[in-house]
Amino acid sequence: MNSDQGLIQSAMDSVMKTHDKVKYDPSRPQYHLLPPSMWMNDPNGPIFYNKKFHLFYQHQPFKSKWGIMYWGHAESTDLLNWTHLPIALAPDKEKGEKYCFSGCCVDNNGIPTILYSSIKSLGFDVIFGAQTWSATSDSDLIRWRRNPSNPILDRTIHKNERVRQIRDPYIWREQGLWHMVLGGQLTRPWRGAIFHYTSPDLETWNYIGTLCEGNPKTHRKPWECPNVLNWGDFSVILISPFDKVQYALFHNTIQESDWRILDHGKSFYAPNTMKNPENEQEYVLWGWIKGGGLNKQWNGCFTLPRIISLEYKELRIRPSPVLEKLRNSHHHFEEQSAILNFHDGCGELIVQFAKNRQCTLEIYNDPSKKYTIHYNPDSHAIRMGDENCLNVQSDTEVMKLHLFVDRSVVELYINDSGCFTSRFYPDDYKDIIIDCRVPGMELTSIDGWDLNPISQEFSLK
Repeated sequence: MNSDQGLIQSAMDSVMKTHDKVKYDPSRPQYHLLPPSMWMNDPNGPIFYNKKFHLFYQHQPFKSKWGIMYWGHAESTDLLNWTHLPIALAPDKEKGEKYCFSGCCVDNNGIPTILYSSIKSLGFDVIFGAQTWSATSDSDLIRWRRNPSNPILDRTIHKNERVRQIRDPYIWREQGLWHMVLGGQLTRPWRGAIFHYTSPDLETWNYIGTLCEGNPKTHRKPWECPNVLNWGDFSVILISPFDKVQYALFHNTIQESDWRILDHGKSFYAPNTMKNPENEQEYVLWGWIKGGGLNKQWNGCFTLPRIISLEYKELRIRPSPVLEKLRNSHHHFEEQSAILNFHDGCGELIVQFAKNRQCTLEIYNDPSKKYTIHYNPDSHAIRMGDENCLNVQSDTEVMKLHLFVDRSVVELYINDSGCFTSRFYPDDYKDIIIDCRVPGMELTSIDGWDLNPISQEFSLK
């Protein structure tokens, strides 16, 4: 057994040992993807390969807090039910690597290839010394072999530019070339930036320059986890700027006023995307939902798969239709109020109402401890718990709120154009009640479903 395999086996033994302790945690989500136990953060390298979806993720397999980074790995045939596979990447200690930071996975002429940021230390190295490494696998995507030519890119490519904290490669192919972006920061003045490179073979890279740069007054910090979603002449750029994730429509340039919030919740960060294999005009997105549960040996999960499209130069975001397969008992109301009881704390709610009406959703197990979602038609604002989301607009006369509750996780989709991710910690998760009220009868429709758990199996050999 080589050193990588030894580290991977030790890591898997750790997460499986604690899985038996966390799987009965009543706050643990039942239909969101998360590792067997311990820490996860950024989704990495989503890819559809050999008729299966593969999703990797930042993983600390020995603790439920951020630390030494591995790449966890799961696969699915339907975007719903997942099989956990052996950890894909462990730090290469022989080369001094300590952190396998975020990256991507692409099909390079039939060869699955990972590109990621290799970090040796959190001091000088994470600021100035991050390198882009690559690894390849056979068709099973189980065992990965690092490129003997690593690093394939380091800071010397920028020559005299004042570049800091470059990391998190995202790659796509266009007009016979591979294109890569890295997030990072420029100095004098300090501002976030996305750096652009091209390669004919994923080995030899040319630095093109900055794809876009932030305003030093509003985007001073480094930009992490850049994604570039392409629709012909237009692209959408995603950035994680140590704050709420933002996006902008890109056509030759981006103005400061072009940036918008992708998800208004404080619990959402570092999304990653892939082309939807069923529709080339769509992308599938996952994000990291921060926070753990009552049992302290797990922390973090992924959002539900979200479908991203561009319609009339506006970004649309909605939960994947595949989630409808989880629906169990159905409750329909055409009234101004309804009370639903989600057994086992897992449910879905769609409320449609006239946009000039208020709407209040109260989520609770104990009536004295309610989590409230409120839409105010006068200010076009939605308040979710203690967080505000302003300027919620509807291009029709109807507002649509699409809510998912998965024990301690809450996801809200607004008119298929905005979303809000949050955490919710009641005293008991067995029966979660949603009290929905829309004063006035115009165009009110309320539909709710209990949702079944997904399957999360293990194939760790």
